[in-house]
Amino acid sequence: MYANKDFALNMIEYLLDQRGLIEARSRDVRLRLLDKVRVTEEKSYWQMMNLVLPLVLLILFGLGFHFWRKRRYARTTESYET
Repeated sequence: MYANKDFALNMIEYLLDQRGLIEARSRDVRLRLLDKVRVTEEKSYWQMMNLVLPLVLLILFGLGFHFWRKRRYARTTESYET
């Protein structure tokens, strides 16, 4: 494998104190592989989800913030005019 086990053990070692280090080293870490058939079937779905969803949320937040500021400062300027 790609040294994922070493990375996981080093990560646990960093987060635990010295007493827990011995316990962490003695644990058996199993890497669970992905289902290749399901990965090929859902690949484009997850790519689009990770590409489109953040952009849509960013646009919605920007539009909402724009209209909120426009409405907020429109009321402030009206009070100065009267």
